[in-house]
Amino acid sequence: MSVDTRIKTTLDKINKCIFPIEFECSLKKNKYAIFNGDSFAAGNLGLVLFHYYYHKVIKDEKSEERALELLQNIIDRVDNNLSSLSSYTLSYGLSGLGIMLDHLSVQGFIDYEIEESLEMDKLIYEWALEMINKEDSEFLHGALGAVSYLSKNQDKEFSQKYIDDLLGELSAKAIYTESGSIYFDLFNIMIPEYPKGTINLSLSHGLCGIVLVLIELLKRGATENPAKILIHKALQFLEENISPVDFSKKIYCYSDIVIFSDHKEKRNTRLAWCYGDINLALVFLTAGKFFSHAHYTDIGNKIGLTTLSRKDFDQTYIKDSQFCHGTAGITQAYYRFYKLTGKSEYLEGRDYWLQKTIDRVELEIDTNYYDNKGNTGELLEGLTGVGLVLLSAIAQEELEWDNLLILS
Repeated sequence: MSVDTRIKTTLDKINKCIFPIEFECSLKKNKYAIFNGDSFAAGNLGLVLFHYYYHKVIKDEKSEERALELLQNIIDRVDNNLSSLSSYTLSYGLSGLGIMLDHLSVQGFIDYEIEESLEMDKLIYEWALEMINKEDSEFLHGALGAVSYLSKNQDKEFSQKYIDDLLGELSAKAIYTESGSIYFDLFNIMIPEYPKGTINLSLSHGLCGIVLVLIELLKRGATENPAKILIHKALQFLEENISPVDFSKKIYCYSDIVIFSDHKEKRNTRLAWCYGDINLALVFLTAGKFFSHAHYTDIGNKIGLTTLSRKDFDQTYIKDSQFCHGTAGITQAYYRFYKLTGKSEYLEGRDYWLQKTIDRVELEIDTNYYDNKGNTGELLEGLTGVGLVLLSAIAQEELEWDNLLILS
């Protein structure tokens, strides 16, 4: 059986698991509804994304109907104040709805007038400004996820004003080191294990995510300063916190992903989309390509190529197929590294982890792994994200869903 045929068979199994799901949205019935419900990261908006791309790649009409049905249900609940989208975050709030409507509109799947979102966008802007003031600027649950959404607004005049204001506020919160590099004192109530005073370097909750969103803003025409200054000084900070790996001494990563003021020793980190050396490689390779900056590209390749040697559990901490911190996320990351650099080693890495993803998810479906955890339909930690990665692997054209998760 060819790899493509096996992927299609696996996708059919995933689709059968996901297709019946629509998440509970009543906060009165389910205290966890805010985390799934209609959310992008773990709920119905993530399901819409999967069904749309399953329809696009597999040409499945039922999936097209399911995507439209779920999306209409979400919009109806929002209009009637019944949705779990009660915040403005990208992960669990209205920025997730906005970014999905914008994405599906650009894809030509729905008709969506910019004017329909202007009132919501103004509220999201005001919330993001408040969050930056409160030093809650991370990507998934904080201000920069909202900024990423606002940057995609097709009304350039509208988004430019808001983005410039937000960048000015973010610049004021930058903390400068003696060397002139910068970081941010980030805090989010959803991740209390990283309190104020820690320096988070991750994509999902830290400095790598901020840098990737800032590069995204420049790609979309944001004013160069202060974005460019923030990017280069943040990259300087990231570089200053890189130290050598030594597999013989079981030191597998170049940097700890969280710097604690009372703990100086570097710890090994997971190989994952959400945090770790994959994030560092992505940031430096993206910056190197965008700025035509060979030094950044060299750093990115040094880190990225080293990660290809990490395959055992003790070196990766990978235990399942999910996107956030499983095999699917790094499969897609290596594909993006290949697109950024043209290096065949990354494509080989993608193929290795793609095979691991297929093997794992087949076993997980057979043993009801995600059902038992209660997150079968989640984008980041369930089958939905795995399915999107597999769809990308067999699509005849480039799929753009991972732009919503700042991978491309």
